[in-house]
Amino acid sequence: MTITRHFQGWETASLPAATALLTHNWVQSGCTGPLDLRNSLLLVPTRHAGRRLRGELARVAADQGTAVLAGTIVTPEHLVPQSPNAASDDLLLALLAQQLRTRHADFTALLPNQQDASWNFPFALGIATQLQEVRRQLNEACLTASELIPKVPEEEQARWQDIARLEQGLIQDLEQHGLQDPLQARLEAEQQVPAVFPYDRILSLFIPDLSERTVRTLKTLSELCDVELHILAPEAEADRFDEWGRPRPDAWEGRPLPIRKTRLWSTSRAKMKPNLWPDGWPKRKTTIWLWPCAPPIRRRLWHWPDACSHRAGSCIYPMVSRCLPRPPGNC
Repeated sequence: MTITRHFQGWETASLPAATALLTHNWVQSGCTGPLDLRNSLLLVPTRHAGRRLRGELARVAADQGTAVLAGTIVTPEHLVPQSPNAASDDLLLALLAQQLRTRHADFTALLPNQQDASWNFPFALGIATQLQEVRRQLNEACLTASELIPKVPEEEQARWQDIARLEQGLIQDLEQHGLQDPLQARLEAEQQVPAVFPYDRILSLFIPDLSERTVRTLKTLSELCDVELHILAPEAEADRFDEWGRPRPDAWEGRPLPIRKTRLWSTSRAKMKPNLWPDGWPKRKTTIWLWPCAPPIRRRLWHWPDACSHRAGSCIYPMVSRCLPRPPGNC
């Protein structure tokens, strides 16, 4: 079986692009019969994206007087079903909080300033939630705390040793209840080739940040079916993406926006409506409007044409805003 990349261009938004590629063969056959996707496992970035895709496919089929025989639509976290013996998130956090309450004095490197704290359950639960998020991120990278110890600087190793001992105590508590750690169970399941796999292909639909864990799972499943990685970019940009459709940061960092400087405007008005724009302002569809109240913009727009250096993305927004032309009028 094969793993292939498919570039869909960036003229079309992700939802209509996904709908078009999923309905292509059906449309070519004259839309006869239901839209049958039962042989496809569809991988989408979020659950909301999955809901929108289901709704759009149903609408397209209904317009032709038929229905959808839908394939399975999942996010990367649910690419492989969870073990029935896996503990629930609530139970896991409760056991981890209990470990912290009863053994916090054993973890001085991890909790150096918390030994005199009031270790009631809500306090311990808050720290347990943060530690579980660290474990989840390590799991996405196919790592555990104990595996990370030799990879970190020597001055950090004692802290990670505490986390590894805490994690081992948690797993022992779960085993006493006849349960598995859900993160560990998922890693083990994803390394095994399923005995039965009812799909002919897996389609990854415009996911730019597949984790190492998901990549490893797709490699395993590619022994059973074809894997198609669909990328919302033109074929000409193929070298700027890795083999799993993830943008290469170094390849994109030095590339300017394909927009003339005259089409970049900044404004201090947080709420703008088209009918309030003064005469002579450029139209919205040809202009990027930058609001000082929108900090995410400074993380997304890395380059101003002929204006800022390649470090513009790290600047404070008001500083960058002053480099841009202001719209005419008193606003």
